[in-house]
Amino acid sequence: MCVFVRLFAAAVALFAFQATAGAQIVLAPSKPSRACALDDVIIATADFLLSEPQNPPRFWRDRIGADAAFLRIVYADMRDHEAKALIDKLASRRRPPERIVELKLAQADPAQRAALIAAIPVEAGRGSILRDIGDSVLRAMAVENGGEWLAAELIRWSKDDPGTFNSSLFAVRLPNALADLDDDARARFAARLEAGGLWAPAGLVLERNDDLAGWFAILDRRPAGPIDAKDREAMLRRPFYHPRWRALDIAKQPEELRQFDARRPAKMVTEALYSLAARMPEAQVLMTALNVTGESRVGSELAVSLLASIDTGALDPVNAPDAVHLAMIGELDRLLGREARERTLRSFKPYGAWSNGDNAAAALNKSVARLALAPVVTGKEQDAAKPASLPADFPWNDWTRIANTLRSGADVSVSDNRLIAAELLDATGRWNEALAVLRAEPDWQAARMRAYALLTSLDRRCGYELKPATPLNDPVYRFGAR
Repeated sequence: MCVFVRLFAAAVALFAFQATAGAQIVLAPSKPSRACALDDVIIATADFLLSEPQNPPRFWRDRIGADAAFLRIVYADMRDHEAKALIDKLASRRRPPERIVELKLAQADPAQRAALIAAIPVEAGRGSILRDIGDSVLRAMAVENGGEWLAAELIRWSKDDPGTFNSSLFAVRLPNALADLDDDARARFAARLEAGGLWAPAGLVLERNDDLAGWFAILDRRPAGPIDAKDREAMLRRPFYHPRWRALDIAKQPEELRQFDARRPAKMVTEALYSLAARMPEAQVLMTALNVTGESRVGSELAVSLLASIDTGALDPVNAPDAVHLAMIGELDRLLGREARERTLRSFKPYGAWSNGDNAAAALNKSVARLALAPVVTGKEQDAAKPASLPADFPWNDWTRIANTLRSGADVSVSDNRLIAAELLDATGRWNEALAVLRAEPDWQAARMRAYALLTSLDRRCGYELKPATPLNDPVYRFGAR
């Protein structure tokens, strides 16, 4: 990564922005933003996260700046030169955002990207630059001219340096990076791979299709001859292993897969959790709980129940996530018992912005408190009883005090519990006020984490631009045709 940063830092272009004394990036006026009521607060939150911390700890790394820059570019509809200037400015920092090179390459047009990639030296023993570029770049290159350059580079690499040819790129990264493309785009790219002798990688790409007829066809074209019955049975499981944004419509699949699906055991344990993950990233909590406890009903009952409530509109994981979290806790208590639920959730930290770096128990407890106290903040209720699911050591008195302060209209930016205030302001839709409170929070690292959670939740309510190519993975940076 440092090689990339040095490369881009050497060619920094400042264009139409400057840094204030507080290191806040100020950008030139952009084109009118998209039609979303949350654009302004999303842009403001992104700008807050793009300010450079003063004197950060020695080992601090900016893990969210590239995401914030991407959303700033998209929601402000920034001109091409503005976007490039912002990215180059961030890349020139002493501690640049970790994914800034990936953002740089994804945002570039094909000619610019080709020049940038050509200028990056391939370290000895790496075989190809493809080992070191992000999934957003793989995705962008796969859709340009049917993935001509990307396929050619993969084919060259496999022939010229088979010793370093990284099969994991095909087993996981490449198919994941292309998972949200349509079937036709994947088919065009897979055809190039197969024509170049990369039959197995082509099959892994087609395995993610909604219509698996093309995948079955490539299985039957195996260069080494027909797949034996045992291996074929194992391969038929593969399309069900992956989280998908759209669940497989079994009724529309080839007969062989329909018959296999009818006889395979325990299919609801993973599929329901994967379907839930497509609706809410917090489903990762349940997947980890299943792995920790071995309780299969977390998938076969709990996930199925939540899916039904979401599909009927009784629960809304985008606009009312706290109610979904409360339902998760209630169902886990039913299946595991309260003590086991608390012990299990305390044992791991969920992946993703929504948890603020807390363990799963602490993150969900905050959701329960927000849900209970939101009516107090809005004045619909005068008081709220402590929810039964909260543990004895939860600081309920602090939360109720801040809720009453917010209801009274007093200034919470001078409070000793600004982070609690930000939680409650977020829960009641007062997002600009939440951001103002976070700006005043002296613990800048905690404020950044909470602001990042705010940013990603607002994005989900609006355009969901910062979306993974496949559920539960890192988001990819998508730009329109360049």
